[in-house]
Amino acid sequence: MIKVWIAGSNGQIGRALNDILDPLEIEVLNTDVDDLDITNTEEVLNFGIVNRPDVIINCCGVTDTDLCEKEPEHAYRVNALGARNLSIVARKNGAKIVQLSTDDVFDGQSKKPYTEFDDTNPLTVYGASKRAGENYVKEFTHKHFIIRSNWVYGKGGNNFVNRVLEMAEQGKTLSVAGDQFGSPTSAKDLARMILYLISTNEYGTYHVTCSGVCNRYEFAQEILRLSGKNVELKAVPTEQSDLSSVRPPYAVLDNFILRIIDMYDMPDWKESLEEYMKERIYEIRGQRVILDSDLSEIYGYTTKAFNQQVKNNIEKFDEDFMFELTDDEVEDLRSNFLTANLNSKSRYNPHVFTEQGLYMLMTVLKGPLAVKQSKALIRTFKRMKDYILENRDLIGQRELLQLSMETANNRIEISKINSDMISLEKQISDVAEGLKDVVTKSELADMMNSFISDDDEKWLMFNAKFSSADEVYESIYRQAKSSIYVVDNYIGLRTLVHLKNSPTGVNIILFSDNVGNNKLHNIEYTDFRKEYPTVKLSMKKTGGIFHDRFIVLDYGTADWIRNIKFQFPTLETVCLLSRV
Repeated sequence: MIKVWIAGSNGQIGRALNDILDPLEIEVLNTDVDDLDITNTEEVLNFGIVNRPDVIINCCGVTDTDLCEKEPEHAYRVNALGARNLSIVARKNGAKIVQLSTDDVFDGQSKKPYTEFDDTNPLTVYGASKRAGENYVKEFTHKHFIIRSNWVYGKGGNNFVNRVLEMAEQGKTLSVAGDQFGSPTSAKDLARMILYLISTNEYGTYHVTCSGVCNRYEFAQEILRLSGKNVELKAVPTEQSDLSSVRPPYAVLDNFILRIIDMYDMPDWKESLEEYMKERIYEIRGQRVILDSDLSEIYGYTTKAFNQQVKNNIEKFDEDFMFELTDDEVEDLRSNFLTANLNSKSRYNPHVFTEQGLYMLMTVLKGPLAVKQSKALIRTFKRMKDYILENRDLIGQRELLQLSMETANNRIEISKINSDMISLEKQISDVAEGLKDVVTKSELADMMNSFISDDDEKWLMFNAKFSSADEVYESIYRQAKSSIYVVDNYIGLRTLVHLKNSPTGVNIILFSDNVGNNKLHNIEYTDFRKEYPTVKLSMKKTGGIFHDRFIVLDYGTADWIRNIKFQFPTLETVCLLSRV
């Protein structure tokens, strides 16, 4: 496991990195300005000595161009000296360093995209300070990746997308620069590239932007189109713009190095923007949830009618299925996610639904349209599942598996959906049409990847009667008093589901090399640890010496022998079970 220090973890790129990295492969050291001042040389060196990171990703920076012009000393202190301090730590530890830079290192006078080999000539304090940071990194360590990007947007950032949406929400006419050109780039796409690069030794300077070119006016047009907001939009010169600071007029970067070494293709900027704008899954109270307004759109209801149907079946929606947001949570959502579908005129705070609640909705909502939508969702999701499995190497792990834990946990509720829906799985409609007409969130479609296969319902002879495998495992685990050892190289997500209701305080160790077609994924394991923090769970490798499953309760205690001898008729019953 490598150790990665993300300096500036609360920024939009830092957040994106944390969203997509695999915590079982990467140990993350997150710091931001409140945790550590990168301009303080001694503080930075001490942190590096104590923690010894393998990789340093510098996401820190003063990016407000107007502030940089007003306070150049502050700009150089953070953008240049901060980079110097981090690169010193990288050299001392033999670590790799990623330095985030900008198109502002160029003067913007070119008529063609800038490559990594073009001479820099910054015209702003921001650009000059970032170039100084680049030079420091090059000077202090050769194990560096300098990444220049432009027009970056992501969660939590004061970026152009959010500024457009904020002004549109106020119903204001937008005057946007029509003479600034660039390539809008998603922080998530940039983060994917960063994580790829640090796994290589391809050191040097890179331009990394989404493909395609537009001006600020065209960028704003697309933002408004995707958001469904209808406000007046004007193309004006930069000096007359409400939303654009004075920047290099032509900020287009050519991903030249990436292209000539055939390393990585960045997606089209419109596709990435659509993914960002339609992101509907939020993390609130430590759970991934979906707004009632978003779900009502998917099911073809008004929000009021949708909530009324839920209210009519309120006994089915416990708090872990659905809850109402507080005033503070609404405000936080409104501030940090301007793309959120919130009705500012509503007298009531919105309700949100967890994954469990989402599946329960499929069994609750009535009417021809609801049934039609549920059928369409199942068809589309099934097709998406097959596509994803066939192309799993091309799809980000978090996007692929983020909902899998709870999907497995709620398999029974899903199986109870009307049988005519289930039968339609073999009659798969065209996935593109299905996604266009039904699913407006790519991550929502991904959840069907985790649906349990048809052979899940296994039965075992246990205590002289046939019992479901799920019941047998859970019954055994519940009897533990101090420890549970599960030895099996072929564990899967179902194993975690069985273990989640184990007695509090019991120490659980999974001995497994984790192989096979249905092996437990790192994301699933991590999500389980977060979802059930009271479950004391760990994993250890076995070296490939086991095949059958062994379950050992309270090993080394007086109860151990007693449990085997008296509670179970045979050793095989407690220790050797057919695998699920």
